[in-house]
Amino acid sequence: MSSIAEYLNSVSQCLNRKDSSGLLNLLTLDPTANHIPVLQKSLINITNRQLQEFISKENYLDNNWPSFDNYVLSYLIYVRDFNPWSILESIDLMIKVSNDLSISLNNNTYNNNLLYLVQDTFDILIPLIKKIDTKLMIIDKRTNNYTRLSNLSTILLKSLNNLRSDLDLNLPSNKFKQSIVMYLSIKLCQIYYLIDSPMLCNNVFSNINNLNLNVKNLQKSQLIQYRFLVGKFHFLQSNFLNAFNHFNWCFNNLHSMTNSNIIITILKYLIPSGLLIGKVINFNNFGNFNTIILNNSANYLINLYKPLTIFYKNGDLFNFTKILFNNKNYFVKLGIISSFIQRIRILIFRNLMIKIYKINNNSLNINLITKTLILILNPNESKLNFKNEFLFYVFNIGNNEYLSNTYSENILINLIDNNLIKGKITASTKLISLSKTGTFPDIYTVYQTKYPLSSNEKWMDRS
Repeated sequence: MSSIAEYLNSVSQCLNRKDSSGLLNLLTLDPTANHIPVLQKSLINITNRQLQEFISKENYLDNNWPSFDNYVLSYLIYVRDFNPWSILESIDLMIKVSNDLSISLNNNTYNNNLLYLVQDTFDILIPLIKKIDTKLMIIDKRTNNYTRLSNLSTILLKSLNNLRSDLDLNLPSNKFKQSIVMYLSIKLCQIYYLIDSPMLCNNVFSNINNLNLNVKNLQKSQLIQYRFLVGKFHFLQSNFLNAFNHFNWCFNNLHSMTNSNIIITILKYLIPSGLLIGKVINFNNFGNFNTIILNNSANYLINLYKPLTIFYKNGDLFNFTKILFNNKNYFVKLGIISSFIQRIRILIFRNLMIKIYKINNNSLNINLITKTLILILNPNESKLNFKNEFLFYVFNIGNNEYLSNTYSENILINLIDNNLIKGKITASTKLISLSKTGTFPDIYTVYQTKYPLSSNEKWMDRS
C-alpha cells in the first residue's frame, strides 16, 4: 500500500462490502501490523488538516457517518506520530483512537462494521495501559492512581452505552453484537475492581439486566466471566446468597481442563460465601479438574479451607477463629474478614447445638450448653492466642465471665429468632422446648426465604 489515497480507498471498499475483517486489518492499533510502517512513511509530512481533506473526499457511506471520518482521522494521526521506541509517547494517541471509535458506535445502522475492531482495540489497549499506570505509580511513589485506566473506563462505558442502545440488539442476527456488549461489560467491571471503584459496576449490571439478553446467544466462557463479576459485587455487598448462586453456577459450568488460576479464583469466593449460607463444598470434587492437581495455589486453598470447613461443621469457634487469625492478611485482602467475624459465628454455634442435641438424646439444656462453650471456646487459650488482637475482642471469648448461662441463653434466642432452630425458651424456668420435626431447618432454605435472589438477574438462569 504505497499511498494515503490507496489506503483510504481500501477503507471505503471494506465499508461498502461490509467487510469487518478487512476494516480490522486496516484500522488495528497493533503496532506490529504490516501496513503501519509503510503508511507512516506516506504520512510524515502531512498535516492534520490535509488528512481531514483526504478523508472528506472519500465520501464514506455518502457522508452518513461523520463520526467514522473522525475515527479514521485519529487513526492516521496515530500512525503518523507513533513512536515505535516509546509506548509511553504513543499511548495517548492510541487512547484518542479508541475514544473516536467509541463515538462511531453511536450509529446503529453501520456500527456492526466495527465490532471486530472494538474487541481488538481494547484487547491491545487495556494491558498496555495497566502496565504504564503501574510503572508510573512506582516511579511517582503513588498507590491506586490508575489515571489512564480510569480514562479508558469512560471510553469503554461510552462504547457499551452506544451498542446497548440498539433496539434490535436481541435479534438472532445481532448475536455477535450481544457478545461484544458482554465483552465490554466484563472489561469495564474488571477495570472498576482494579481501580477500587466496584460500586460503579452496579450501573453496568443494571443496564445489562434491562437488556434481558437470551443466554443461548452468549458464549458460556463469557457468562462465567460475567457472572463471577456479578457474584463478586454481591459478595462485597455482603449479599452472600446471590453471590453463592453466581459463583456456584460458574464452578459447575467450568470445563475439566479449565485453567487452574480461573478455578482457584472462583473457589476463593465460592467456599466462604457457601459457608456463610450453610453450603459446604465437597473437596472431593476438586479431583474432577485435572489442571489443579499438584498446583501450589490449589494446595494452599485446600490446606486453608479444608480445616476451616471441618471446624465450621464441628461448631468449633475457637479453632475456626484461630485459622482466621493466622491467615488474617489473606481474608482481609479477599474482603471477607468482617463478614466472617460478624455473620458466621451464629452458624458455628448452630452446628455446635446440633452436636449437643445429638449427644444429649435429642434435647438441649442451658447448663450443658454453657459447659460445652467453656470447653470449646477455651477462654484461657484464646486469651493467650488473641490478646491485643482484634479477633480476641470481637469474639468476646477472653475470659470465663462471658461464658455464663445468660450467654448461652442469648445464643439460643438469637438462633430461634433467626429461624435457625425451631423451638422456644420458657422465660421463668429457662427450659428449652424444641420442635419435634425440622428442629434444625436447612440454613440455605431459611436464608432464601429471608433474602430472596435478585429477580433482575433471573435472565442468566434461563436455559
